[in-house]
Amino acid sequence: MVRLDLDQIVMRRMKDDDIEIVKALVKEGCEGTENRLILHILTRPLCLFILAVFSSILRCLVHSFILALAIPVFLLIVFLKITMPRSTGVLGSSRPYWDYVGSSYRGQKDEMLQNPCCRISGKTTGTKK
Repeated sequence: MVRLDLDQIVMRRMKDDDIEIVKALVKEGCEGTENRLILHILTRPLCLFILAVFSSILRCLVHSFILALAIPVFLLIVFLKITMPRSTGVLGSSRPYWDYVGSSYRGQKDEMLQNPCCRISGKTTGTKK
């Protein structure tokens, strides 16, 4: 694996051509977060304890071990799918946060930025043209 020093990185402002590509990358990275969040909630100790209590109660009522285990889990998943907000935007807005990428600053076309790692180490970056 190639080791990259942070002093060698050249930073620049995002161009208008790059905005759609970055939006697509961020949107692709956010797919499946709802299911991961539900899985995270289902595996917390308090949630597992509550599901075990409901499962024990249902086992006496349903007389089926499999149904007593499955019913509380499916009901909780359905409840979380219904109540979880679909698109959580920036600061609670309804606009998805990947729509904000590149919309905050419109700088010069080829503006190069100072690399903060170079400032710390005292090195200067050589810009390629």
